[in-house]
Amino acid sequence: MKLSVIVTVYNREKYLARCLDSILCQDLDEYEIIVIDDGSSDGSWPMIENYRERYPEKIQAFHQANAGVSRARNAGLSRAQGEYIAFVDSDDWLKENCFGTIYREAKSHACDILLFDEENVYADGTKKRIRAFYPCEEGTTTGEIAISQYVIARPGPVNKWIRREAYCRLEKLFSEGRIYEDLALYPRLGNVASEVYYIAHPYYQCYQSENSIMRIPKFQEKTLDIFPAVYELKEALEKNFPKEIEYIWWRHLLLLGSKRFLNLDRKDLSDRAADEMRKNYPDWKQNPYVQKESQSDLLLTELLYRKKYGRIRLLAGLRKLVKK
Repeated sequence: MKLSVIVTVYNREKYLARCLDSILCQDLDEYEIIVIDDGSSDGSWPMIENYRERYPEKIQAFHQANAGVSRARNAGLSRAQGEYIAFVDSDDWLKENCFGTIYREAKSHACDILLFDEENVYADGTKKRIRAFYPCEEGTTTGEIAISQYVIARPGPVNKWIRREAYCRLEKLFSEGRIYEDLALYPRLGNVASEVYYIAHPYYQCYQSENSIMRIPKFQEKTLDIFPAVYELKEALEKNFPKEIEYIWWRHLLLLGSKRFLNLDRKDLSDRAADEMRKNYPDWKQNPYVQKESQSDLLLTELLYRKKYGRIRLLAGLRKLVKK
């Protein structure tokens, strides 16, 4: 079996057919589709059963009580038989006939991990290219990349094909019952990978709905999961990738985490993020990846680090005036 495609589903009846049709419409033989329904209460499960009956040679379907996306992904991984593993979210889709190209590149370069770009697709039809890398490495072109470069790439399962053996070599997969589960997992694959390849093409189409947990504009206790996530990564990566884990802390805790806490009116948690950064990585401004980031993000993180929230609000207000 060349590829296992894992689709996790929770109440996505409206989008599911588009997703499954895009996976079925591919130019690769010997691949399986594993659909895990995470206790949907709409018509998703009957639709999944219908697809399984229509495509029994391709689709396996499993239903579990609602336990979250991490348990559903882990359930899919435990059943996968493919040489490579791919994930597709149930409201997203893939470009037609991309599997053949991706598989040929993966095999010709003996990849443990292959990355490609995504394209955000909005309800009004507009699209935005999302590259696999953050601004510090955004000039990367198609070709083999260093393991260190992979470690600081955007974490997440949907723009990657990963050799199943690599997942098997990890002591821990998706953290169940938590968010930031992708951040806590994907950089750690750098410890077990030997060859990584990147294709600068947006094969994955990501539908931007209003229901993502990462976009809910109110505080939830799970928002605190960023703290154990970055500490787990520190323990796993600091020996082999010291500069990379420092950059991950800068981006995901100090920049994105603190900014999110402020948007939730939780300055106390922004304070905590700054304090954790000060305790663990006080010299972050010397990091070679951080130094390649935009001047606006460098200024923002300096103010967040110094807890100058009044200045941040002032700058935000000035930017709104300029845009007008």
